[in-house]
Amino acid sequence: MAEQIKDHCFQYASDRTVFVDSELITAERAGELWAENLPDFFKNVESESNPEMAIWSGMKDDSDFHTKARYLYGDDCRIIDGNLYVRDYT
Repeated sequence: MAEQIKDHCFQYASDRTVFVDSELITAERAGELWAENLPDFFKNVESESNPEMAIWSGMKDDSDFHTKARYLYGDDCRIIDGNLYVRDYT
C-alpha cells in the first residue's frame, strides 16, 4: 500500500467556537471533514455566526499555513432555498 502523505489540515470555526482544528492529515481525510462539516456550516451561515472553513495544503508541519486549497467565509455566503451561494470576487 502506498504511503499516505499527511500535508493537509482542516479548520472550521465560527466567531464563537472552534469546531475542528486538525493536525496534519491526508488530502482525502481533509475532503471528508469538509463534507461532514458543510451542513453545520450552512446552519452557522443562517444564524449569522460568521463561520469559516478551510483546507490548507502543501504543509511541511502543523504551523505551515501558506496555501488554502478550499475556503469558505460566512460573510461571503448566502443560503437561498437550501442552496449555498458564494460571492465571486473575480
